[in-house]
This record gives sequence, C-alpha cells and structure tokens, in this order.
Amino acid sequence: TDYLNNRGIGTVQIRKEVDYASAYKKLRPTIEDYLEEYPNVQMVIDIHRDSFSTNNGTPCKTVATVNGQTVTQLMIVSGTGGNENWRQNLGFQARLHNMLENRYPGLMRPLILRDSSYNHDLTPASMILEVGTAGNELSEAMQSAYLFAETLADYLLGATE
Repeated sequence: TDYLNNRGIGTVQIRKEVDYASAYKKLRPTIEDYLEEYPNVQMVIDIHRDSFSTNNGTPCKTVATVNGQTVTQLMIVSGTGGNENWRQNLGFQARLHNMLENRYPGLMRPLILRDSSYNHDLTPASMILEVGTAGNELSEAMQSAYLFAETLADYLLGATE
C-alpha cells in the first residue's frame, strides 16, 4: 500500500480477519462500503498465502530466485462465478501475470481460473494474489510483495513490457 501510494496510485487497505469458509460472503458488505466511500476504486486485490501442503499436512514452500535472492512465488487466482465481466478481469490478470514473469522468470505460479465469485464482480480488475504458502518465510513474502507492487505500479502507469 505504501509503495503504491508513493508512486501516486491511491490505495485503501482493509484489514479484517474472517473465517476462511465464508470469508468472501462476509467481506462483501465491507468491500461494498469501501467502494461507495471511494467510488474511483477500479481494483480489489485479496492478498493472502496459499494453504498448499503435502498429503501429510506439511506446508509446502514455493520459491524463486530473483536477483540472487530467494523469494516466494506468487499466484493470481481469477474467479468467474457470478461475474459477467470475468473476461475483463482475466485479461488484466493475464497481462500483469506475463509482465511479472517476464521481469522475474520463475516468480509466478500458473494463473488459476475458478468458477467461484471471490467478489471479483465488484470491480473491473479484481484478483486474489497468493503470496507464497504457509511454508515460506515472511522475508521471502515481503520481497515478492514488493516486486508485485513495483510491477503493478509500472503497469498501471503505462509501462508496456
């Protein structure tokens, strides 16, 4: 949020813990309230870590090496359910995904398309961003989040890579 604001891209951060089983349904009224308060918002990014683990429950660790540093891999999840404009979201997500992967080969896991809502119908450029997994270190996740914010800002400000 700080990085994007410093680049001139106004952001609002919602920090709210909810039970995963009904998180999107519970968060929808909060997001709608923010969208009413900030009508220029064009994007909602749900940021969290993937619960990916082995069959015995051991958390997996997804990493990439960027500029000699170990970072978490990132994954964009796109929801199509209940969203008439899912293709618009997917187009944005795919362009951003490609820009990230071109800049930082190996950073991105495959983009996932799911027939679920995730509240992606609320804005034209919504997504889930999985920042690593429960097995990754916080420092790895923070560096990947920075790379994402830097690339997102460049994309929004017109960079064409």
